[in-house]
Amino acid sequence: MRYDYANGMNRGEYSYDESNEYSGYDNRYAEPMGTKPNSFYHRCCQGPTGPAGPPGCPGQPGPMGPRGCPGPQGITGPTGAMGPQGYVGPTGPMGPTGPAGQAGAVGPTGPAGSTGPMGPAGITGVTGATGPTGPAGNENSVSCRCKEQMRNIIQQIIALYPNNNLLVTLSSGDASFGRPGSLILGPDGRTGVFEVINPQNQMQYLSICSIDTIQIDNATYNDTIVYLPEPFPAPTDCCADCQAAIRSLLPVGTAGVNIITSSQTPSVGTVIRNEYGMLVLSNEARTNITFVSSCSIDLFLINT
Repeated sequence: MRYDYANGMNRGEYSYDESNEYSGYDNRYAEPMGTKPNSFYHRCCQGPTGPAGPPGCPGQPGPMGPRGCPGPQGITGPTGAMGPQGYVGPTGPMGPTGPAGQAGAVGPTGPAGSTGPMGPAGITGVTGATGPTGPAGNENSVSCRCKEQMRNIIQQIIALYPNNNLLVTLSSGDASFGRPGSLILGPDGRTGVFEVINPQNQMQYLSICSIDTIQIDNATYNDTIVYLPEPFPAPTDCCADCQAAIRSLLPVGTAGVNIITSSQTPSVGTVIRNEYGMLVLSNEARTNITFVSSCSIDLFLINT
């Protein structure tokens, strides 16, 4: 049925479906209801708001909005725990040389180095003033006998090795290098001065009383050399015992001998002659000969 709101009566037919919407036609106006201003749909007064229904199901997430403006700087957080040790990186380039540091303290003295080669002989110094005359000596002392044996050997060296170079060491610690010259004897002929010609052809005069050793390089020992015999009666001064003991410990054939005299120049080799007041050392080929005054020996070693 339809209700005529103008005349207060039912007119015609209309249908009302389950959704409470009008779907019929007004017989009077032949137009769908709800399109006229005086229809029921428009003329009915609005009722009070009903209670809120239950919340609906959440809808699908909407699209992401635009990026917001950066926020203010946050406060610094606490320092984190130290991480593990990293790998060692490659060596960087060398930096510039820094300024020189202060000089360090002087270090300890190092060990003494080996003895260097003998330098050339210096020029002869000025002759000193003559000293006072000493007391008369014992002509039969072992010291005098050693010096006489040295004079005897020098006379034969001049004759047998006139062109060989000699290295002559003295009790003062000095040394002379050159070829043999002449021998200038004293008044009684037992000792004197030995003349050595250095490479600059300068004459050097050496007191036989001060000669410790004579080394001849590049020379073969001459077996014709004659030695003075032991004196008779034998000397009895205190040095005689020292000389005798030294000779007893260094018989002919003793190898690896290293003798130090007051000149501090070592004489090394094998003993090939052991005579009164004189020991002779040589290398195995007997091409390097050293005559050593047994009265000048301070110490010796035997390398076994």
